[in-house]
Amino acid sequence: MPGEAQPAVSPPAGVTLTGGAEESRAEVEGVEVGVIRISPSMRDNGRPRIARIRSIEVRADQRRRGIGRALLVHALDALHTREFGLATIDVDETDTATISLLESVGARRESNTLELTWQK
Repeated sequence: MPGEAQPAVSPPAGVTLTGGAEESRAEVEGVEVGVIRISPSMRDNGRPRIARIRSIEVRADQRRRGIGRALLVHALDALHTREFGLATIDVDETDTATISLLESVGARRESNTLELTWQK
């Protein structure tokens, strides 16, 4: 549910997450298997404004293991630490896998984009 705290998500066994609010990576035995890229936007006074998720990518042979969700939650936690409370992403309405992933962490649809709000 939007605005409600989401449960912590551990990466799948054997997967290591690195990075923070702007780029996080998932690795298996030192090989990159996923990445999320985010562009945070700040107000003129230096306070957080909004974060835009540019991409979430998981290697095809590593999908359906929870890596995308773990990356997403890892990055959102890092954004929350920096006091961001809102992130957006444009998603093609036919991309049901990405929509399901985003909704699993509390995203809600706002016109042609999905808007994510969360709190810890």
